[in-house]
Amino acid sequence: MILQRPTRVRGSAALGLVLLSTLYSGCQAMQLRSADDPYYEREHMWWGDYAIGFEGARDATLSALTHLKMPVYQEVPLPNGILIDTRTPDDFEARVILQPLAQPGAGTRIGVRVTGFGTHRGVCKQLLDEITQHLDGSPQRNPT
Repeated sequence: MILQRPTRVRGSAALGLVLLSTLYSGCQAMQLRSADDPYYEREHMWWGDYAIGFEGARDATLSALTHLKMPVYQEVPLPNGILIDTRTPDDFEARVILQPLAQPGAGTRIGVRVTGFGTHRGVCKQLLDEITQHLDGSPQRNPT
């Protein structure tokens, strides 16, 4: 009887830690966004998927950056897309990534990250909204 009680206590404590860990990680993984929000957070960036070709998305992005008075400091090709480094009018570094969606002709994914704020939703949304205004197509819902 003496051996069963410590085992039961240790088992209960371990089960409690697993349950607590599961609950805590579930809160971290949960994303709060409205049903009609076309943007989503992934890899510390805010993204929007657009039903427009890659070159059209690039042109619209550069036009939006010009309109917002955000100078382009560099445009770097990536294995699957391009990276554009810029600065906000408030002098925060910003990064825009454009990637073609998985299937050819499916569209383009545009991601924004503002350093100094990290993944600050409001600033990133403002930039994505401005890009959307320069596109022929509006953002699609993220299928995931």
